[in-house]
Amino acid sequence: MKIADLKSIHIFEGIDDKILDKICKLDIDKAHLMPGDMVVCEGEEVDSLIVIKSGLLKQAKYLEDGSEKTIAYYYENEVYPLHLLYAGIRFWPYDIYAEFESEIFYIPWDGLKEIIASEKSLLHNVLLFTANCTCHTKIILNATRYKKVQERIAYWLTMKKYIRYNKIPITQKMLSDTLRVTRPSLNQELKKLESLGVINIETNNIEVIDEEYLKEIIENI
Repeated sequence: MKIADLKSIHIFEGIDDKILDKICKLDIDKAHLMPGDMVVCEGEEVDSLIVIKSGLLKQAKYLEDGSEKTIAYYYENEVYPLHLLYAGIRFWPYDIYAEFESEIFYIPWDGLKEIIASEKSLLHNVLLFTANCTCHTKIILNATRYKKVQERIAYWLTMKKYIRYNKIPITQKMLSDTLRVTRPSLNQELKKLESLGVINIETNNIEVIDEEYLKEIIENI
């Protein structure tokens, strides 16, 4: 791994090259994954921080009928699983797969956590990233408490601006998985909101035009 490989990763943004060089000297493994490849499987030891240089990963499980249920997505320039590592959870409680073609690094945790603990700038970035992930998780959890698809969409659209890092689903499948709704119902409600001039749907992005309309949807329940 080279210093340049770390520059775009959220927790390493703005970090001095001397610190990044220490990280690069750790025994880091690299993997190039194709869609469907397994990253880690349930029961494996949690001993590395996964750095997503490019692509997209997902937490998924397969049901008895062969269908897939996606629980969460992990985006380009993110790292995972800080919460498991700091909590001292020794084994992966679920499977992680590549959703898109991806390039990832496995950084040994024992060496990395010592560097994080000794460098305030890096520790600050780790805390900021962890807080952002927690905020994102809470937003999704709160959105899924609404019963109607329109309400879930409205809540998510009004709250996504508070997510500092880019964790915006880039396909309708990803958004429907995130909000726990069906793709047809999601598509129907998005088209309705767009026809009313409330949102503008662009490639890989939904622009909110009339936020007050969305707020009224969730406030008038």
